[in-house]
Amino acid sequence: MLQYFFGNNGKSSENKDPVLALQEQLDLHENFEILSDGTMKFDDFIAFRCIIMRQMLRKHQPEKERLQVLALEHLKNNAERDYVANYLE
Repeated sequence: MLQYFFGNNGKSSENKDPVLALQEQLDLHENFEILSDGTMKFDDFIAFRCIIMRQMLRKHQPEKERLQVLALEHLKNNAERDYVANYLE
C-alpha cells in the first residue's frame, strides 16, 4: 500500500503527467469498498488518500520549489513584507 505514497521504486514507470498517473493508479486499485453508512473501508481509504496525496505532491512540486527559492531570496535581503506576501501566495 505504501507504494502509492512513495512510488514504485523503479519497478514500473509512472506516467509523467500526475493527473493521468492518478487515474491509472485508481484504476489499478479497482473497487473501493463503501460501507453501509456511506464511509469507505479503512484500508481502501488509506490507499485512496495515498494515491491522491502522491500525485498532488508531484503536480505541485515545481511551484513549491519556486516559492522556496523566492522565500530564501527575501530572507537574504531582509524583505519581510515580500517574504510574507510570498508565504501567503
